Amino acid sequence: FEALFVDKGGAATEPVCPRRVVSADFTVENDLTNSLKGAGYDAAGRGLFLAEGLIMYLGEAQRSFLQEVSRLAAPGSVLILNFLDGPSNTSNLSTDQLKELLLAEGWTDLTFNKFGDNVLNYGRFNSEYNPTSSFSFVTCTRN
Repeated sequence: FEALFVDKGGAATEPVCPRRVVSADFTVENDLTNSLKGAGYDAAGRGLFLAEGLIMYLGEAQRSFLQEVSRLAAPGSVLILNFLDGPSNTSNLSTDQLKELLLAEGWTDLTFNKFGDNVLNYGRFNSEYNPTSSFSFVTCTRN
């Protein structure tokens, strides 16, 4: 995201692509699709899907949300998903479940990270603790 709006010297630049914010009820089938298309989303072009602080609140709709995003994403699109990798007795999808679902939906190059590892450290994580799976991310590309 930063690469779209900040030059190498740190100064703000004009965006290189349009950014549109849309509202959708992720628990209603096809509401995301209808909202995006209504805002002019071109499903034939690559897109960036950022779902940060969202999926853990969708409960049983987590799978259908990811399936809908997968249907909307053209080849080359990127998904960045923040999730809680908790115990298997919760309603949240685990890393293994997400991996299985995303691969089945045509996503590749899956990279999983959690806060405190080398990628998601930012110098703010207390190294006395193990990285926390309660703040995990996966990035992947649509095949």
